[in-house]
Amino acid sequence: MRIGDLDRITGWCRVFGTINCVPSLNKPSAVINGFSELILDVFGPEIGRHARSAVVVGLPLNFPVEVEAEVMIAL
Repeated sequence: MRIGDLDRITGWCRVFGTINCVPSLNKPSAVINGFSELILDVFGPEIGRHARSAVVVGLPLNFPVEVEAEVMIAL
């Protein structure tokens, strides 16, 4: 669904990140931490605070990262 305008986002609920990396990378969750920091910088803590989780997987087409998010939007 297209929301049209990012100003319609009233809250970030959950972020789930999958990271495609080599086994020697010992902190893959830092990638999703960076995404969370970006969301907090853009939306501020009132709207941008969210729960998050991250896993390491083999992503199709060798994508480096995939992020899934649940947000609340104003109608």
